[in-house]
Amino acid sequence: MITINKKKIEGIVIKQTDYKENHCKVVLLTNEGLQNFIVRGTKKITSKLSLLVQPITKVQLCVTNDKTLNTVTEGIVLENYTNIKENQTKQLVALSMLETIYCFSNHVTDSNLLYKFFLDSLEFLKTTLYPLDLLNYFDIKLWYLLGVMPSFLKCVKCDGVDASYFSIAEGGNLCVNCRTVDSYDEYVSNLLKITFLLKIDKLNDEFLNLIADYRNVFDKIIKLYYIQYLDFSNFNRSLIEKLL
Repeated sequence: MITINKKKIEGIVIKQTDYKENHCKVVLLTNEGLQNFIVRGTKKITSKLSLLVQPITKVQLCVTNDKTLNTVTEGIVLENYTNIKENQTKQLVALSMLETIYCFSNHVTDSNLLYKFFLDSLEFLKTTLYPLDLLNYFDIKLWYLLGVMPSFLKCVKCDGVDASYFSIAEGGNLCVNCRTVDSYDEYVSNLLKITFLLKIDKLNDEFLNLIADYRNVFDKIIKLYYIQYLDFSNFNRSLIEKLL
């Protein structure tokens, strides 16, 4: 006898792909991590479920489970993030966030914290005048959740407490005696440290405006850091560089 369970799931649509002729698979970021569902009939013109499978959409899904498939039977859109989707820059920023989350959510041990952080980031993205700098903030903060956080508190070579020169290769700050030729200067290193430590509920456009002056430097640091420690290059970030 097949037991069918029904439950409601809330989350953000991360990705959707075609499944058979008229259906699709949807990946949802929830407070329990990524979850996969089959949504039937989304390719039909009359489908009422097609709005539930669009990336960058917060939804509540009614799901049935027969131990082989998680199937969406109905649902509602909780937040469509229309102003993000209608702005090219903000949409690319959101898609870049989605891409990193999709690739590395399994690295995250605190799924609830990741979900809340992403929701807060999308809310901030709706109104900020500095979407590209919000993306830099997001990617730097994500280092902690992905388990590749740098050491800013002391020199990673000699444990000296006076460490103010960030090194990608060394994975943190260096003191003046251990400083290498490829480490960053004291101001950039301290600004990077503040960005990493700043909680999102304290973030504002004034701070994003401050780091906007160092956008190119931060872009380079983030790109190289992800390659160095996660062997990852973000396609949508590359697209931003080409288009904006």
